[in-house]
Amino acid sequence: MEISLKKIRESYSLSKSEFADIIGITELFYSQYEQKDELPSKYVYLLWQNLKEFPIPNDFFFYTSFALEVNMKYHHMTQKQVAELFEIANQSTISGYLQDNIPMYEKKEYFWKFNPFILPSILLPGKEKYTTKEITDLQAKGNFILVEKRRLQKINRLEKMRDMQDEKDKKVI
Repeated sequence: MEISLKKIRESYSLSKSEFADIIGITELFYSQYEQKDELPSKYVYLLWQNLKEFPIPNDFFFYTSFALEVNMKYHHMTQKQVAELFEIANQSTISGYLQDNIPMYEKKEYFWKFNPFILPSILLPGKEKYTTKEITDLQAKGNFILVEKRRLQKINRLEKMRDMQDEKDKKVI
């Protein structure tokens, strides 16, 4: 992910060594990233967790291995089918993505190939119908997608029934 590492590091008044310690790499390794102004998403996530108000793109959490898993389940796809969709020669690459819950922002163009692309979120009761909350902790929620999909379907049915009732009520008036 392209990011102005030096400016950000200096804004926190941290040395290269201190910044590298936060993400668990050597200072030499970090220096190479700073020269290129590029940092893998997994390290950006660690900085976001450990530094107050660390700047990340608004859509950073849309593209994670958890989102990949959610979309695979939603679309009933195997790792092999996803590898074909992403035009990746080896399905073990997909397996590698799924082993740990990691951010995958630099691979976001892969996700755009899902039609539709499902954003992992939880439905919460709100003032008007339901609101969604993005999942930002990168932890799989067990059988999350099946439970949430059923809840979504139930909500959609209820909304359709309400809409139909509203239509009937309008006709009566």
